[in-house]
Amino acid sequence: MSEPDIMIRACGLHAGYGTGRTYLPAIEDISFDLEKGHRLAVIGPNGCGKTTLLRVLSGAIAWKGSLWIAGSDRSRMKARRAALDTALLSQLSTSYFPYTVRQTVEMGRYAAIKASKRQSSRDGKQSIDRLLASCGIEDLAERQLPTLSGGQLQRVFLARTLAQEPRVLLLDEPTNHLDFQYQTSLLALVRSTGLTTVAVFHDLALAFDFADSILLMEAGRLVCRGSAQELAHSNELNRVYGMDIAARMRNLLQNW
Repeated sequence: MSEPDIMIRACGLHAGYGTGRTYLPAIEDISFDLEKGHRLAVIGPNGCGKTTLLRVLSGAIAWKGSLWIAGSDRSRMKARRAALDTALLSQLSTSYFPYTVRQTVEMGRYAAIKASKRQSSRDGKQSIDRLLASCGIEDLAERQLPTLSGGQLQRVFLARTLAQEPRVLLLDEPTNHLDFQYQTSLLALVRSTGLTTVAVFHDLALAFDFADSILLMEAGRLVCRGSAQELAHSNELNRVYGMDIAARMRNLLQNW
């Protein structure tokens, strides 16, 4: 990888589930580059392979093809190094343990601390304090997770993800089940990190507003990639979703 500004280079990625006769392909021949600091939204109908692509990028499942992240061959990375390079924030879950906010965010420091071999308790506390403040949850530090709202919880989980100090942030429907205010503030917070980001969305309005470029998938394959402006009126977008997306958006806005 000679280009220093390319953070992700994926070439001919294939992945699926099961083995032998039970193997089911989920993504096939996916290739794309993503520059450092850019935000990529992955869209497409349910079951098209969006989450599987994120799982490949995170190293959670096996794949075939070529994948380079931060200048390193992903296939040669150890799990600890992979945890430092990429961090995944999933959609809000209702299943979690009654830890405090601070304890939860501290869990995200584990991979970074292990990699650096050692860190003083003072440095660790200051790092966590900065994360809590940047995510707007410093006042919640000693609150337990079950006492928080959905929007507050997702900010906590984002802080825990950022505590890993990743080079690439992976988001799987991060605003799912959040109201409009929290959707907006969470995505604004992600933008402010400046991290290279790959995010899966079902809400096309959020995807087009958030991302620098859009990757459209169908049946496990890459259909096309372009800017929000390029894809908003594309025939491929309308074909994949089976409707005139731009017309639908305009009709919705008429209510306002």
